[in-house]
Amino acid sequence: MTPSPIDRNYSMDALRVLAMLMVVVLHIAGFTGLAKIPFSEYPLSRLLSSAEHSFSMCAVNVYAMLTGYFCINSARFKPDRYIRLWLLVAFYTSSIYAIFAIGSILYPERFAESVLPPYMLYPIPMASGYWYFNAYTVVFLMIPFVNGFLQTLSEKRYKLLLMLILIALPGLQLLNLNTGIGSGHNAVWLLIMYCAGAYLKLHPLSVKRRYLLLAMGALLGLMMGLGALTTSGACGSSNCLPYHVLMGICLMLFFSRTTISAQWLCKIISQAAPLAFGVYIIHLHPFIWGRLPEWLEMAGEYRMQWWFIPVASLTLFVACLLIDYCRVLLFRLSRAEALVQLLTRWCIKLYECTIGKILIKTE
Repeated sequence: MTPSPIDRNYSMDALRVLAMLMVVVLHIAGFTGLAKIPFSEYPLSRLLSSAEHSFSMCAVNVYAMLTGYFCINSARFKPDRYIRLWLLVAFYTSSIYAIFAIGSILYPERFAESVLPPYMLYPIPMASGYWYFNAYTVVFLMIPFVNGFLQTLSEKRYKLLLMLILIALPGLQLLNLNTGIGSGHNAVWLLIMYCAGAYLKLHPLSVKRRYLLLAMGALLGLMMGLGALTTSGACGSSNCLPYHVLMGICLMLFFSRTTISAQWLCKIISQAAPLAFGVYIIHLHPFIWGRLPEWLEMAGEYRMQWWFIPVASLTLFVACLLIDYCRVLLFRLSRAEALVQLLTRWCIKLYECTIGKILIKTE
């Protein structure tokens, strides 16, 4: 059931948009090379770059927690959500390839390297080349089982389980001990973050926003300090590190306790939130991703200015939003939703004939 405009918490949708913008900031910051330049040459740029990178490192955790926050109360298997994402990935995988293939014919000197790896030519979920989508595929298949398990837990047991996981795994990561989850770019870690987001929905924590701001400021200072001690200028690229997890939880709590009442802002957020995942798919396509450094180099010395990362990130983000908005209009004109509903019915029938029967027998 979709919340009414009055009941919907637009602040969590705003956090979804912010999280994807943070992903873009991370990628742009990595391409500028500011972290490798001596602090004395561009002090303000280095300081702001460190702050932007440190703050944005929790973006993946936040996005996964939002999935748990919104999906924990889903009692039924709903393949239509995944099918829409699958069609989005299939559309951009194919269309961007087609554009560059045509470009290689018309302008061979500019598109000489426009050849995709074989696995990118097929819009198959587990072979699409987008790690987050691959991991989300596993998480999505687990949602009915995970939700059923989490809803049977008492608040005390649920809290204890999360504390053990969120203290033990990040703690071992901090000590450089092998936990089997690597840098968190996998389904296991996304599932853990899903459970954390689901907890915040089922058992909301009452923390004043000013305390959350203080906590986030302290975490940001800690990460910037740790980053200053490294040659790369970064505080760690693993999503599993404790401060990245805590920063994500603080953001979730802060936005969950924030109310957005301005109608014009709610309208913008409601339009932008569904397009956020398209930003990820577009700018991480191999043809786009491989050319981002070249495009950024066109800015010359401006790349070293303090304002370049936020301006470049926002420009790329808005451009991808507009592109995905055109994709939405195209899907409406082509009645892609009819295909979604057809595939959904097939998936539900398959589910009921297989997993559904197994679940009924176990009950």
